[in-house]
Order: sequence, then structure tokens, then C-alpha cells
Amino acid sequence: MKKIFSILAAMAILSCTSNFFARETPELFPFRKGDKWGYCNSKKEIIIPLKYDFTKPFHDGFAWVVLNNKLGIVDTSGRIKQAFISLSCWSCFNLPFIKDTGSNG
Repeated sequence: MKKIFSILAAMAILSCTSNFFARETPELFPFRKGDKWGYCNSKKEIIIPLKYDFTKPFHDGFAWVVLNNKLGIVDTSGRIKQAFISLSCWSCFNLPFIKDTGSNG
């Protein structure tokens, strides 16, 4: 839980100081093929490989990604900027799907 708070605090600081970190960011968009996500440019050329379970749009050069039920942050080159941490609650991060915990019949 401490790591999750640290990540959220870091993202809040980054968003509040966006002018300090401002740089030209290539326009990359979340792109899905089958059940995997990555990022493409405006010509739909894959820039960051389709390997994630879910992605969020880039903001100030960073994006949230989910891989194997773990949350991380990548930059526009696809380098991991925040190590992946386990998620115990999808809704804590406002992701548009619910973790399947089994069938109730």
C-alpha cells in the first residue's frame, strides 16, 4: 500500500509541475490488438509493443500501464520509469474493467 501511495503522490507532483518537466512529447495513443495493448503514432504505426493488459494515455511524457495484474509507469520510448507493483483493487485506479474473481453460477 505504501508503494501505491508513493506512485500516486509522484504522479500528483508531476501533474502539478508539468511546466517544469515540459518537453516535446511524440503523439502516442493507446492501441489494442486482440487482448494486448501498446502505443501507436497518428499513422497507426506501433511505437511501443503490444504487450500490456491495459494502458492509459500519455500525460507529460508518462503513461500508466498494467502488465500481469501489476501497475507501472512507462515513458514515450517504452522504458519502465516506475517498477510494476501488484494491484489488489482495480477500481482504486479507475480502470474501466472489473477483476474477475470467479463465477457465482
